Amino acid sequence: MLDIIVRNIDCGSLTVTKKVIVGKASDEIVKMADKEKFDLIVMGRRGFTNIERFFIGSTTQKVLAAATCPVMVIQD
Repeated sequence: MLDIIVRNIDCGSLTVTKKVIVGKASDEIVKMADKEKFDLIVMGRRGFTNIERFFIGSTTQKVLAAATCPVMVIQD
């Protein structure tokens, strides 16, 4: 499925790299961004209610707090 998505995206001159990483999403995103020296992290936002965010947290919020590079958040 990931191969199909990558094949159908027009990335111009950008190189697309696919990786599957196991772990806590926010931690792994930040670690990968640091390790690979990302210029930018782009993430979606699901729109949890305040009570949902309180109990389950927000991966996007955690990445925003911990990332050492800019983070662009796209509303669903």
